[in-house]
Amino acid sequence: DILRSLLDEAIATAANKQSNDNDSRQPSDPLSYFPPAMAFHSFTGVSEHVTRILELETALYDHMKVPTEERRPICYFGFSHLINFIMCSSEKSARKGRDAIRAIPLDRILVESDVPTSEDMRLGTAGSIAFIASVREMSLDHVAKITAV
Repeated sequence: DILRSLLDEAIATAANKQSNDNDSRQPSDPLSYFPPAMAFHSFTGVSEHVTRILELETALYDHMKVPTEERRPICYFGFSHLINFIMCSSEKSARKGRDAIRAIPLDRILVESDVPTSEDMRLGTAGSIAFIASVREMSLDHVAKITAV
């Protein structure tokens, strides 16, 4: 598990830094070794991957003893109409992709255009919004507002 390895390495590095560093002003927490956010571009994983990624995020916060009310999302999942809908080669992979989208908290979903030209960007983004709205059984307006932030 590459993400678990990253977490373990960040924790070990932070612990080592803390024990070998006399300057208490230096960051000594694993969160400082991660970017402020991570986006999984054109996510093609399944719902189990979503669950494991979000559990890893929780484990990171738990390890740091960050109170629940102070936790912010770190992991986001992007979807494009082209990659996640048009290029699905089987009903099984399409179903697994839809299940993954349903497993993601709404505030973690990113819509992506993933088109080759800037002229097609609006259409590609609209296609992503329509795809997410269809899977989540929500209105286009609602998904557009949630993902516009």
